[in-house]
Order: sequence, then C-alpha cells, then structure tokens
Amino acid sequence: MNDVEERILGLLGQIDILLAGPRQQLPQQRLWENGMTSLSSVRLLLLVEEEFDVELPDEALTRTTFESVGSLAAVVRQAAGGSGS
Repeated sequence: MNDVEERILGLLGQIDILLAGPRQQLPQQRLWENGMTSLSSVRLLLLVEEEFDVELPDEALTRTTFESVGSLAAVVRQAAGGSGS
C-alpha cells in the first residue's frame, strides 16, 4: 500500500467507513459495499481535496472514482500531477 492509499484510509475513518481484512487487500475493497453513501462520498471528496491540496476535476466525480481506495488514490495522484503526495 502506498502513502496516498494510507492517507485515504485515515480519511475514511473520519467518516466512519472502516475496512477490514488483510492490509494489502484494503485498497481494492469496494467502498459502496462497506457503508459508502452519496453523502459520505461528498464528505470524503472534501477531506481528500483538503488533505492533498488538490481539486478533483468534475469528470472524476463519479461513483467509479469512489469505488475503492485504490481507484480514488489513482485520481488523486493524477490531480496532483502524478506525484506520490
């Protein structure tokens, strides 16, 4: 698991979405099956933008982006210019 994924996992705890299982598998777990709602996805978006000092583009604001920690981390890295933020 990389730094971006670790930081996103920490943010999930702030909105009461807790993932369980082997640590290396957490980035692939489906957030929507683990308690993510449309409201919590907006809360997570705001936390992510603040944490990483990025603004996710409108076209990235989809259910697919918020499908897993891994998918969200990929979009965050892209928005940050590919850095490992």
